[in-house]
Amino acid sequence: MNILIPTDFSDNSIHAINYVYSNFQKEHIDVTLVHAIKEPQTTAGVLIRLEQLMMKDAEKDMKNLLKKVNDDYQQKPKHHIEYGYLKDWIDIYAKAHNIDVIVMGTKGESNVRSIIMGSITESVIRTSKLPVFAIPEFEKELPVHQFILATNKKELERVEFIQKFLDNLKLSSPNVDVLVVLNEENRGGLPKSFPLNGFQIGVKTVENESVVDGINDYLANNKVDILGLYHSRNSRLDYLFNRSVTKTICGETRVPLLVIPGS
Repeated sequence: MNILIPTDFSDNSIHAINYVYSNFQKEHIDVTLVHAIKEPQTTAGVLIRLEQLMMKDAEKDMKNLLKKVNDDYQQKPKHHIEYGYLKDWIDIYAKAHNIDVIVMGTKGESNVRSIIMGSITESVIRTSKLPVFAIPEFEKELPVHQFILATNKKELERVEFIQKFLDNLKLSSPNVDVLVVLNEENRGGLPKSFPLNGFQIGVKTVENESVVDGINDYLANNKVDILGLYHSRNSRLDYLFNRSVTKTICGETRVPLLVIPGS
């Protein structure tokens, strides 16, 4: 599985790298790191000198990061440093390296019922055609036991990716379930299970007229290691994402969030 990890060398982004190497099977993943230097606004002569200094600093930081990855995990990811906007380079390298999932760190505040994501992470989640895996800075690199996929549809989308994602995780006694928030719009015709790779996945339900509140209620009362969500322009969740659901969906539980573009 090909994984793209944007980095600004902050503790937050380094934590996302640690999570990947701790929770995915290293022999089955190909990781690419990308860092972008935003060009400063100044006169031409000063700009050249600043760019050179910023590139030297970035190269030093990347060298230190690669050494840490090699020391900790005996891995040598691909790496790139570019001038420009990080989101643009995420799109470019996602296509160039046939990326399966983009992994990004997120910032969070304890004692606040929200995840505060950087503007780049939010923008990538809203617009990317690829799945985005957002890792909260306070999430420990613990074995994954419970994967919950929340949906309001009667069939799963992007099944091939979901199976590939699960196959590459270091799942320890894995348990995979689908979560459906019951409300006035979807009480009828709910399947008892969903097919995935020849197996039937159980369905968990919670009643709440608000999808966000329903998911947060479930997370508050159940141990969940990864929460998966579909992001589709044709679904109710898209309306919620456009209202910055990425800032509220994980609540106080602060679980890693896998956002999967729907059909």
